[in-house]
Amino acid sequence: MWTAAQVNVLVNDVIDHESRITTATTNDAKLLAAVPARSTITGQPTTTSTTFTDTGLTVTITPSASSSLVEVSFLLNLGTNSSGVASINLVRAGTNIAQGGNCTMGGVLSSGALSPFSLVFIDAPATTSATIYKLQYKISANTMYINRRGDANDINSISYLSAREIAQ
Repeated sequence: MWTAAQVNVLVNDVIDHESRITTATTNDAKLLAAVPARSTITGQPTTTSTTFTDTGLTVTITPSASSSLVEVSFLLNLGTNSSGVASINLVRAGTNIAQGGNCTMGGVLSSGALSPFSLVFIDAPATTSATIYKLQYKISANTMYINRRGDANDINSISYLSAREIAQ
């Protein structure tokens, strides 16, 4: 059983810890867009492309200051009719920003599975102009589906791309 003094110390430690977290978060950065720009896919697009092609997920955000950061996040649910290696590319205004030379987002897809891929990426576009982000995908072989398994279309999901401004 805890004494009143022990409970008081514990409660004060928790309050102090929460206060430090709140202060650090609000002093370091400020979220400017309460509602993020968002694009969703609820259909079931497919590709057999072995080169990057657009998924249909595109979002536009206009930063209020050139020093602002943009938090880009996505969830892309992929399936295939057989096995294959899926690759995902995040693009800003025609430039690959989350796809390196030998480092591509993605992974091996297994037939019959719906595989979720997600990322939170902090970008520094250094502009106050409308900025377009989009997702691209490709597969090493076979057919790849967004929002469904490859062996059946009765299991569906939603994929999205989201962007929001963060002031420094």
